[in-house]
Amino acid sequence: MAALLFASRLSHKEFAALPAEREDDIEVQNYDALRASYGKLPHPALAFLPIGLPLVLICLGSVAQLPGEPFGA
Repeated sequence: MAALLFASRLSHKEFAALPAEREDDIEVQNYDALRASYGKLPHPALAFLPIGLPLVLICLGSVAQLPGEPFGA
């Protein structure tokens, strides 16, 4: 609700428009050149492991604390 009120108040103000970007201002690279500039990238599974592993451990910890002791006594 607060975000709606805040947005409705800001929408009445006139903001200066940002200058349009010209095509010659941006250096365009193709995908192969961009990927080569980063060097060797990690495997996607290793890249998402720092996010997924804590989530799995939190879920296992929650299941372990259930009253029925699902993982044994």
